[in-house]
Amino acid sequence: MIGIVIGTGDWTGVACTAARRMMQMTGLSMEVITEVDPKFTHPSWMKSAILDWPQFASEDSFLVMDADIICLQEWEPDALFETLGRPFCAVPEPNTDTVHDECASLGIPFPSYYVNAGLTMFGREHAEVWNIVKRKHPKCGRWLEQGALNLALMHTGVEVCRLPRRFNVVTYRGDVERYHDEQMRGHAINLHITSMPGPQELRQIQESYGLRSAPESIATD
Repeated sequence: MIGIVIGTGDWTGVACTAARRMMQMTGLSMEVITEVDPKFTHPSWMKSAILDWPQFASEDSFLVMDADIICLQEWEPDALFETLGRPFCAVPEPNTDTVHDECASLGIPFPSYYVNAGLTMFGREHAEVWNIVKRKHPKCGRWLEQGALNLALMHTGVEVCRLPRRFNVVTYRGDVERYHDEQMRGHAINLHITSMPGPQELRQIQESYGLRSAPESIATD
């Protein structure tokens, strides 16, 4: 299994830091994608092309994470993925009004079906899922590729393992204090700091967790 983070432009630095941290906590080799693929309107849609890229041709399974994820505890994604039988793995989104509206607009079962695309594990056998996501570019629902991914999971009927929330604890705009007050306190494996206004603000949160900046030229050495 290889880990992949997409971090282009001003987000390269925080992506490299996030990747280095994940490598330290999991032992995975990590790759940071920093070049923009001009076929896509936003870097998040580039996830749908990962299986097509020549540099990953020899890889059989993948952990793909957003740059705004901070790994807090040691875990073994590759062993977990194989033990589960290689399903498509992701964490369900919290049950909120916005998720309800997204599901209603796309015809996706609510509340437990819809998953967050910020951290996924999958194998090369899941290529058709990402092919459907590509075909739905450039817009599908509220959150870039996430709606397309959920539709693809539903339409292909692949086995989906909805991991416990602690594998991807979503917080909003750096509201980490709320996270500390909830049931995930002390149990979160990965903290997902969503909707940050910019990389500098995310960098400050990374620093508050003791993450040192990783050199952009050698992101995961």
